[in-house]
Amino acid sequence: MADARFAYACKMGAGGEPMKRQLGTMERALVFVDDLSSLFIVVALRLVNGPPPEVLQRALAILQKRHPLLRVRIVKEGGRLYFETAADAPAIPLQVSRRQDDQQWRAVTEAELNGQIDAGSAPLMRVHYLHAGGQDAPGEVILSCHHTIMDAAAGANFCRELLSLCGTLWAGQPIEGYGPLAPVPPAERLYPAAFQGGRRLWRTATFLLRQMRDEMSYRRQAGAGRRPAVHAAVQTRCLFAQLPADATARFAGRARREGVTLNSGLAAAELLAVHKHLYQGQAIPLRAIAFSDLRPYLKPPVRPENLGSYFSMLQYTVPMGGQQDLWALARTVQQSIYRLNKRGDKFVTPLLTKTLFQMMSKQRAYRLAATGLSYTDAVDLEPSYGPIRVVGLHGFIPNNPLGPEYALFGRLLFDRLWLDVFYSPEDLDRPTAQAITDEICHLVGEDR
Repeated sequence: MADARFAYACKMGAGGEPMKRQLGTMERALVFVDDLSSLFIVVALRLVNGPPPEVLQRALAILQKRHPLLRVRIVKEGGRLYFETAADAPAIPLQVSRRQDDQQWRAVTEAELNGQIDAGSAPLMRVHYLHAGGQDAPGEVILSCHHTIMDAAAGANFCRELLSLCGTLWAGQPIEGYGPLAPVPPAERLYPAAFQGGRRLWRTATFLLRQMRDEMSYRRQAGAGRRPAVHAAVQTRCLFAQLPADATARFAGRARREGVTLNSGLAAAELLAVHKHLYQGQAIPLRAIAFSDLRPYLKPPVRPENLGSYFSMLQYTVPMGGQQDLWALARTVQQSIYRLNKRGDKFVTPLLTKTLFQMMSKQRAYRLAATGLSYTDAVDLEPSYGPIRVVGLHGFIPNNPLGPEYALFGRLLFDRLWLDVFYSPEDLDRPTAQAITDEICHLVGEDR
């Protein structure tokens, strides 16, 4: 059934053939936000003994043939948006720069975050390689791509494929297992039966009623408390931190004993730190955003090998004030997210995300949330791929004038918890952003 609906809306391309596929609801929302304020993903792979640039270029060429979304542009026809294979799609742009020092990759990453990606031109990805050459020299591969073709799960898998290919090519070994993939339909075409047809309309209507009620309640409780400004435009700055393996193990062990996920524990720490440093501990409800991976819940599930954006954005509110315990707050966060998922909000929210942003961009009165967190359990990366050694993986997105004041990506990699922070200097200065980050690390790393 899903295949039939997909074939109706899309000229499917497989085996490297051209494709034309209408964008789904979340994809259209991402395009709208990109038009409002640039929205894409920047991934920084930190390596030791990175591959020669020509090897990296060959690996990118193989992956461009493998993934149909690396050959498309976004076009508008008859008021509708489509992914369309560009007949003359050039190779993924690769810029190679001589690596100068350990700070250079951060400057390049921030420059990328404050740039743009032209959605009307293929491909929707570019790469900047900071390469020093020489045995055991450090280097960074910085990938920037439009959010419609990449989410966290696909990004981690793409990095694994890229590193594996580079290691194999550099060793002169034959390439196997990287044949072309067929396009995958947008998420809503793969929703469970309970979220299709008339039942989807009913669930959407009830969701809207709940949202209206929750919005009125939130504004009443927030009262005259601190309200972050909605800026006309923002810049993006980034920070990163990591928790040592022993501290990560203690945090994971305590979370298990408390019966909460690492996601909930980290979200609670983020809320506490932001509440302390930005809201001075005042009694006030704070909104937070959690990002949910939809891929395992679709019918059939969408594997990380397939590029695309298959995620949902869940908004919840928690009361803050006084001396709050991290783990008590983590349980509140977990219960809030569980309740939203149980009633199916993770499937309904993507259908209305564009409408939400359209309303907020017109009103320009409220921000989406105080905090935002996207968390990924153990990332499937090996410490080395042939002679290439992996020492770090970071991910960032540009800030949005309507987005959270403080946002981060969290992941488990090599038995450590990694935190990538992005914020706007229009909202907070670097010392404050660093203080919040340090507070989070203290909260989750403290031996309790």
